[in-house]
Amino acid sequence: MERLLKRLEEAEEVMKWVPSLKNNIQTLEAEAKGLSDQVDRLTGEVYNLTVQVSVLEKLCFD
Repeated sequence: MERLLKRLEEAEEVMKWVPSLKNNIQTLEAEAKGLSDQVDRLTGEVYNLTVQVSVLEKLCFD
């Protein structure tokens, strides 16, 4: 019985952390989304620069 009560107390202690962990997960998901958006934007910028370099190369070497 004592062992079960101890396990119950431990489980209750863990359950206290659940809302905080859920909040941390949501924060990290939002940060990951923001970083993913930045990567997408930077990928587009790299593509545009690649096109500009290609145009400049044609102008200079043709």
